[in-house]
Amino acid sequence: MSNNGKNPNNLRPIQRLAIQYLANGKSNSETARLLNVTRQTIGNWMGNDLFVNELTKAEKNKITQLVKMYQDAEVSSFKTLKEIMEDENAKDADRIKAAKEINHGSYRLRERIEVEERLANDPKNIEHVIIVREDNLPPKE
Repeated sequence: MSNNGKNPNNLRPIQRLAIQYLANGKSNSETARLLNVTRQTIGNWMGNDLFVNELTKAEKNKITQLVKMYQDAEVSSFKTLKEIMEDENAKDADRIKAAKEINHGSYRLRERIEVEERLANDPKNIEHVIIVREDNLPPKE
């Protein structure tokens, strides 16, 4: 990649804004329209090492934020299911369904932990790790 004759240590504010749009899922075309530049300009910026590095960092940060949000939602979901399961005033069918969902989630968590332990013990032999897939899970009913 080149830096297109620009100072590689500096990104212009418009480029930083483009990085925000792109990292948040906007297409090159959408980003160009929002910034009133051409798609070719976005393409040129993609040839700039610093731009690409900053975009990669921004995308990784976005993924980290999404993973955290997902983990928080999992905890809330578990708490809700647990409350339903333990609610003596809830319908038996709802309590049973909540218990099954908790068991299903617990099974998936144990499988995930097992896979991570196998990878930690032998990261070079990933082909020996059984990947957890939905079809390996017990039926949800």
